Parts: sequence; C-alpha cells; structure tokens
Amino acid sequence: MTQVKAIFIACNILVALIVIVRMYYFTQHNPSRVVGSKFTSKFIYRLIYSLADEWSTVIFWMMFFVTLYFFIMYKLQTNAYLLLPSIDLVSQAYDSFKVVFFITLALKTLAVLMKIYD
Repeated sequence: MTQVKAIFIACNILVALIVIVRMYYFTQHNPSRVVGSKFTSKFIYRLIYSLADEWSTVIFWMMFFVTLYFFIMYKLQTNAYLLLPSIDLVSQAYDSFKVVFFITLALKTLAVLMKIYD
C-alpha cells in the first residue's frame, strides 16, 4: 500500500502540472483584454473541466495498472509471490479503492457533460 500511495501522490502532482500548463496556454490564447468581462467565468469553467478530465484520466490508468499488477501476481503465476489480502485485514484499502473509483467515475462523467455543453 505504501507504493500505491506514493504512485497516487505522484499522479496528483502530474495532474497539477498538466492543469497549470493547460491554464497557462488558455490565458495566453484568450487574454482578458480580448475576452472582456467573461474571462473569469470562462477561466473557472476551463479550470474545472481540465481538473475533472485530467484527474479522472490519470487516476483511471493508475488504478488500471495497480489492478493489473495484482492480477498478474496473483492469477498468472504458477507459484503466487503475492496473495490478495483478506477483506477483514485491509477493509480500509478496499474502501479507499471504492471511493477513488467512484470519484473518478463522477469526475469523468462531469467532464463529458461539460464537453457536451461546451
């Protein structure tokens, strides 16, 4: 779990960097003097969209590869080097996975709906 937490933190830092770069380019291509009074609302809309889209995409792939790792180590080995932990011992890990999964699902749905609206 320590490695998964480190990967999760690294993914969040990556998302922050991507969103900062995207917002920088947005402000460069849409300067406030040209857009006018709608700049703040467009900036906030784009920020929310970028955060929801990038975070859900990056975290989805992180969860996919962590799950793939456990699948390979548990199911595809002739001698299992890693056993899945029991639900009683690590229910917090399973609950954390479920929470992150549903947040990812909600944010990706929000990003798609915002893209449709845009």
